[in-house]
Amino acid sequence: MSEGTILVVEDDREIGEIIVLYLEKSGFKVIIAADGEQAIRLFAEEQPDLLLLDVMLPDMSGIEICKEVRKQSDVPIIYLSCKQDAEDIIEALQEGGDDYLTKPFNPAVLATQVKDKLLRMKGKYVSQDDRYTLKCNKIEVNLLSYDTYVDGRLVQLLDREVQLLIYFMQHPDRICSIDELRQQIWGHDSLSGEAAVIVQISNLRKKIESDPSQPKYIVTVRGEGYKFRG
Repeated sequence: MSEGTILVVEDDREIGEIIVLYLEKSGFKVIIAADGEQAIRLFAEEQPDLLLLDVMLPDMSGIEICKEVRKQSDVPIIYLSCKQDAEDIIEALQEGGDDYLTKPFNPAVLATQVKDKLLRMKGKYVSQDDRYTLKCNKIEVNLLSYDTYVDGRLVQLLDREVQLLIYFMQHPDRICSIDELRQQIWGHDSLSGEAAVIVQISNLRKKIESDPSQPKYIVTVRGEGYKFRG
């Protein structure tokens, strides 16, 4: 039985073959696309569980593909790129990506991260049982379905965003460093850097704060990290 279907969008044949090899060894069904047009078509046809998306492609950018996918799905998207500038990472994540890995990367670690992300996703089923609801101030999060309400309003959060919010709510009024958040949410073996954490917190604020420039829930503690006001 397959662990899930992964769409790999990569125009470098050698890199693509290595990724496919490790993912298939981990039990995944893998579909590969070499350009944006093919990727969008295969996504519509196959409805994969996760996308591994190269940023630089011959016909369109990975960011453009992400925008198209986000119009119809909140499927996890992990960018793969040789671009390491913070500006590039921030732009990619702000457009709806869940994670950003820089090349070269360890394909075995990548396969492990993909499996971990999909295992988390399998827990997303609806339950209204209060035992599985985390409440703090005017925010409620269902720990099984990940449904999130702010002031009674349903808010659509991506996987990393809701995981960050849950961690903050479980540790109210305590300073959490960027490195702590990276390790707890992305994992100790994560290939992601600090920029990914900063961008996802920024995205989360835009969705739960009435004024993200003056947050009342997730506040910055200069030089130390972030604190959730419980």
